[in-house]
Amino acid sequence: MLEQESALRTEALPSGRRVPRVTVGMPVYNGAGHVGAALQCLLAQTFSDFSIVVSDNASTDATGVIVRDFADRDARIRYVRQSENIGAVANFRYVFHAAQSEYFMWAAADDTRSPEFLSRNVEYLDAHHDCVGSILRVRFQGRGFDPVVMGDASLEQADFADRLAGFFGHWHANGRFYSLFRRAALARWVDENREFPGADWTLVTHLASIGKLHRIDEGWTELGRHGASNTSDIFAPYRKSFVNWLLPFLDLTRDTQRLMRSASVGQQARVAWRLGLLNLHAFLSQHKLMLKSRSNLWSQ
Repeated sequence: MLEQESALRTEALPSGRRVPRVTVGMPVYNGAGHVGAALQCLLAQTFSDFSIVVSDNASTDATGVIVRDFADRDARIRYVRQSENIGAVANFRYVFHAAQSEYFMWAAADDTRSPEFLSRNVEYLDAHHDCVGSILRVRFQGRGFDPVVMGDASLEQADFADRLAGFFGHWHANGRFYSLFRRAALARWVDENREFPGADWTLVTHLASIGKLHRIDEGWTELGRHGASNTSDIFAPYRKSFVNWLLPFLDLTRDTQRLMRSASVGQQARVAWRLGLLNLHAFLSQHKLMLKSRSNLWSQ
């Protein structure tokens, strides 16, 4: 099925150009300080059959000037400036829908990758048709590689429920989000996604429900420090009621439970337990931040 859905290598663009095998989608807002380095890293890839779509979310700095300069020098870059800020989630969707290629990946405007990132992942996905995504080792800038902490460990169990249980085994960052994916697999869910805490994790759970996800233990992906996950209280925009305080990952929990309906009772219980621990961890983290904030206020 995935082989049939991804047979797009010879599809032609309206301009008559052949569709590249890979599209890199880069949403950006006010990224003048780092977008150049991110683009330079991509252009240095040893695999060259790709295009880059940069969607500028109405930046107010020199982002557009920098990206246009790169685009003038390399035809693989397409620059689009949004007339108004459409929000981060919509911008991520925009660059996805601009792609027609067999493979797709998101690249944050402050992330970098080793030169063999695309070549190794394309090679692996070409050879393993039961795999829907592949990534090299992931770390945050200035930190070490740890598949448990970064959430980029391979999920290659034969049963989809075991893959989901493996994903929720620990509290972790979602390094897996920046994998190279089969675009056809992503298309099944991307427009149904809503905005809630852990929404990016639903990408992994939905993909893991239909195929395997691989980690190559060589090379690297380095995530920058300007994303939402680096803010002190990522739950604040979503706290609408007491329920959101008590169960910060309520929507993620419900979505995962729907995916687990066909799993065994034991598998459902294992995932439910791990989701419960995830919500507890988030609940305690929120209150720790709240108490710290009050303490700082009182000390002024």
